[in-house]
Amino acid sequence: MEEQTQKARWSRRIDDYGKRHWKPEKPYRKYRGEAIAAIIFNLIWLWIINKVPDWNFSFVLDSYGVLLWIWNLNVGVQVLTNLIILIFAVRWLRYLMKAVMEAGSFVSLIATYYLYPFNFSDAVGWSHTDTVIQIALIIAMIVTAIQILVDVLKIFFGRS
Repeated sequence: MEEQTQKARWSRRIDDYGKRHWKPEKPYRKYRGEAIAAIIFNLIWLWIINKVPDWNFSFVLDSYGVLLWIWNLNVGVQVLTNLIILIFAVRWLRYLMKAVMEAGSFVSLIATYYLYPFNFSDAVGWSHTDTVIQIALIIAMIVTAIQILVDVLKIFFGRS
């Protein structure tokens, strides 16, 4: 008992330090709204990416058609997982679905990087755009991989 009273003042409060700086979990209605917005956005995005070949842009290559099914599959995964998040209000399931969404995005980003379907070098003043987009894809892959790890850790070590 005497040792506890001899502790430094900062060491007596150390257990409460993390609790004061921990962000509270969002209420169900907030992430339900996010899921609805994500579903609507993804359905609009699905329509856009499937219409691009009809618009005959000069910078779109033939590899766009190869990537289209991967992108459609990714959007399908996004919509399905957001529906699951919308229906079930379980914290660990939400983080699992977020990890699945991020994994689908990661696969889509890798495929897009390797089968890069654009060529902006023909457009006047746009030759640097290809390099910028490829660097952005690499950064997006790194961020997505980190987000997958964070979501998996939240499943096991998040607050209950």
